[in-house]
Amino acid sequence: MLKMLGIVVTALLLAQFDGRNARRRTCSICAKRRMRTFLERRRRDIIAAIALVGIVFMSPFAHAASNQLSWTDNSTNEANFHIERTTAADVPACQTATGFAEVAVVGMNVVTFTDTAVTEGLTYCYRVDASNTGGVSAFSNIAGRTVPFSVPLAPSGLVVN
Repeated sequence: MLKMLGIVVTALLLAQFDGRNARRRTCSICAKRRMRTFLERRRRDIIAAIALVGIVFMSPFAHAASNQLSWTDNSTNEANFHIERTTAADVPACQTATGFAEVAVVGMNVVTFTDTAVTEGLTYCYRVDASNTGGVSAFSNIAGRTVPFSVPLAPSGLVVN
């Protein structure tokens, strides 16, 4: 997952680099060298920040009737991960949401969870922490998703007499 994230980050940084350096006229070798240096510095910083924070990813391809969570396991000594959930008016409101309640506990090195107890049209906010006999970690970032409405199945067996 970090490799895919690195590719996305590189694409975003290329766009930023092109915007900042569009007016410079220079030889192609110098431009390539500057671009490579620019990308490497920024990509390492972003990947390092992601590893420190332990970002929770919400899959955009999740089934309408479920939310699929994944996160980065930054610890080497966790016994469990605790997944907490609350609801909010919309995804941006998740950042200030309160009332989180534990919905699941998964074991060590498990970095995914599928929440199937969701209702279409509601926005769910999630956070994760790690624990062991020594205590509980700080929470991850908060991630949210509005469960989309699904189209009903078509009726069948229509008969005209």
